[in-house]
Amino acid sequence: MSISEKQLSRLNESVYSNLEKILKQLNKRLHIRLYGIVYDDKDQFQHIVRLKKTVSVEGSGNHISQYKLLDIKDLYAELRLDLLPIDKDMDLASAQKHLVQHWTAKRSHAEKNPSADVAASDDTTKGERITTNPDHQDHDSRIISINKLKLQEGDTVYTIVYVLEVQYVERDTQLHFYTNRNYSFLKMVVDYYFLDYFAVNENSAIQASSDELESKYNENSLEFNRRMTRLFFGKMQGYLQWEKADREYEAEYENTLSSEYYVHDLLEKLDDISTKTYENANPFGSILFMNSDVIVRPNLINFTVRFKEKKRIRLDDAKRIRKLLELTNHSEHLYLISDGVEIYGLGEINWNMQKSALAIRVDFKGISKYSLVYICTEEEELNAGKVFIEEEKKFFHAKLRLLEPELVSVSFKNPRLGEEGYTYEKLYKLLTKEFNEEGKTIDREKIAKLDQIVRKAKEQKHGTMVVITDKDTAISELDKLGNQSTLIEPGYINPDYIKYLTSIDGAIYFDTDGRCHAIGVILDGIAIKEIGDAARGARFNSAHRYLQKLKNDTSDKKHPKGKKCVIIIISEDGMVDLIPELENEQMLISFAQEAIDMINQEEQEDTGKLEEKEQILLESSIVDSDWLFMVGKAHYDKEKTERALVFFECSIRRAADDFIPSKYYNYLGICYYERKVIEGYRTAIYNFELALVKSDRPASKRIYYRNAGNASYYLGELYKERNIPDNQDYRLQLEKAIDFFNEVINLMKLPSADIKRDSDDFNNRAISYSNMYIIETAENKEVWAEKAIEDYTSALEINPGYQLYHSNRAYTYVRLKKMKEAMEDLISAEIIGHKIDYINRLRELLDKNNYLFPDAITYYNNLKAKGTSNKELESLFKKYDHINPEQITHVAAAKQQPKEPENHNDKE
Repeated sequence: MSISEKQLSRLNESVYSNLEKILKQLNKRLHIRLYGIVYDDKDQFQHIVRLKKTVSVEGSGNHISQYKLLDIKDLYAELRLDLLPIDKDMDLASAQKHLVQHWTAKRSHAEKNPSADVAASDDTTKGERITTNPDHQDHDSRIISINKLKLQEGDTVYTIVYVLEVQYVERDTQLHFYTNRNYSFLKMVVDYYFLDYFAVNENSAIQASSDELESKYNENSLEFNRRMTRLFFGKMQGYLQWEKADREYEAEYENTLSSEYYVHDLLEKLDDISTKTYENANPFGSILFMNSDVIVRPNLINFTVRFKEKKRIRLDDAKRIRKLLELTNHSEHLYLISDGVEIYGLGEINWNMQKSALAIRVDFKGISKYSLVYICTEEEELNAGKVFIEEEKKFFHAKLRLLEPELVSVSFKNPRLGEEGYTYEKLYKLLTKEFNEEGKTIDREKIAKLDQIVRKAKEQKHGTMVVITDKDTAISELDKLGNQSTLIEPGYINPDYIKYLTSIDGAIYFDTDGRCHAIGVILDGIAIKEIGDAARGARFNSAHRYLQKLKNDTSDKKHPKGKKCVIIIISEDGMVDLIPELENEQMLISFAQEAIDMINQEEQEDTGKLEEKEQILLESSIVDSDWLFMVGKAHYDKEKTERALVFFECSIRRAADDFIPSKYYNYLGICYYERKVIEGYRTAIYNFELALVKSDRPASKRIYYRNAGNASYYLGELYKERNIPDNQDYRLQLEKAIDFFNEVINLMKLPSADIKRDSDDFNNRAISYSNMYIIETAENKEVWAEKAIEDYTSALEINPGYQLYHSNRAYTYVRLKKMKEAMEDLISAEIIGHKIDYINRLRELLDKNNYLFPDAITYYNNLKAKGTSNKELESLFKKYDHINPEQITHVAAAKQQPKEPENHNDKE
């Protein structure tokens, strides 16, 4: 039994919409695609559905597109998987295991071959070869996860396996998701969403008959994320209390529902500490958590201050702990040491002694802000190591690498995944986007220097700004800003001194080579209505105004399109903003919807603004193909096919390996068809054929075959106009048109297709047969004429009231010398609707064959008796007695051509 498409569509939309809201609250740059592999009640594979957010051409806002993929291979192609980790018959545990192996293999290969082509990167030009530190290496920034839901419809329970792709995931988050899954907050959120978000019945299935898909705990996305934060911190507290004190539980693990996580209260204790101030200062500092048995291991912790065992401070004594945070020093690795229950003292860790012991650090970053950091060590061989001897034993010196990935940050009880954090990757992408031009590229080593500057500037607790421009802009700008800045001789600055140089008001100004030009720079700019954010402070808004001023300055011959600038804004509360903002999904989808709304306006108020938004979409490296297609569709609906074509073609290019819905190719084909030139028809046929390959729906295939047939027919007509003797191109296109129309009619014959017979399809093929009659040799002409008659007759059986079918058939009857039948068709056509062409052709027929006159009168009278009459015919018949049969006038009338291509709004 098959699942109802309506119920499946309803479930998919709810699953996607809620999950997207949840993940966007963790990090607004995350972009998701979701695939549903549908199984029937017998666990037999049915089909695959792709889900992703797109825009509406009607201007009704965002909605979820749902397309059926033709095969599991289409899913592999879209996910860009070298292996085949997902199989329609594979159980979830095996599929997850294969995904982890796939990702681990790719990561291992990338780290062993750092100079390899980075083909998977969204921001690296194809063929560019790079050599870089693994920490700074571009990577396939996404995760793939597999989960499932059950849907009950009536008494039948169906299974939908969901394959989730989350794009633009930061490297540490990705690393934990695949290789350290116990500590992945994102993994827990995704798993719990499918395990514990929706209300289910006794069969663990969502009830399809419900009016709305209910949340199990009646919670929205924000409340769900907060619950996940409490559970995640509860899980971490449970790990800290693990009796073996080591990470043996990591071997085989998947998230399961556990009431134990609700019992632990680590989150509440940390949240209480984060709200306390000391002498009006916000809370900053760190607590390192380890198992109680680990803390007392010899030589592991060097205590600077160690509290007496009976006087240890309990973790719920928030006020005292807030005071003790002032003693910690992150740069010196000096932390408060705790087992999750009480504070043991102040100390630093001998990380070479940690081995497999779990260590988790909480960094407080201001009022109600803190982050959870996982700490471990990893041996890393030196490129040029040395052998040394100790106690008559030989050792090869290796370095121990300290890894400190952030698991999750919390801001006013809301979890975040690196959204407000700063990463080298963000700075690298922004600088290369802004300053890489033809013939000019910003060096990675220079970006690394600027990265060090920004990291040190982040330590400035009062906030600051780092401005980066090219050298020429820095010189010219600081010449203007000299009276509101402290100018220095351009040069490199020791990063350790940055926090001192930024202690005064104003920005610190650098060029892209990493040279500092000024400190204490007060930025100015012109207030613009669209620029700024009233919810942010003066530093944020002045930075945006200054950036806009440089962008609008086209007076410099070296920068005719405006000056480039990147500003890093560091707020007092630790928030870091990089402007101009990197492209993000929400901004682009807003641009796409705004463009569609402007196109749909009867009179466009500002065509320049529309063109600006459209150009951003066309040039974007991350814009979704569906959004581009919908902008093109809006132009198409306004009959601006050339502009629509630009977006349709860009949409196809952007889709790359993604499954492209057949209707995309159909619209693209129609736009080329509208050019009505040889190359246009050729390209149209190519795209209609691609649409056929991508579709498995008979109703859609009929449209594509019909459009391809029409394009082939008209291409043949253009070849015929060349008047080339023995024009084989004309014949070839006629034969192709007939083949396409054959497929259309064959589809009608399939009972499973459930397609209503359409008279136009028989008429189109009949016209092609008629043209074959013209170019065929004498002995074969009659065959084509008979075929045409048969199709015209079928068309009239379906639609007897359409006069052109009678007119077209009359032509062919004349060719077969069946004059009586031709006469009857012309009378029928005229009675249906008067045209002087029918009267003239009938007069010609009667003049040449006056014996038909009695039959004509009889046929007309029979029709008149049925209630139809025609004054023009009666007038013709009255005048006929005065016409000399010897005088014949030849009249050449044009026959009907096939109809233009058509569209459809079917869902594939």
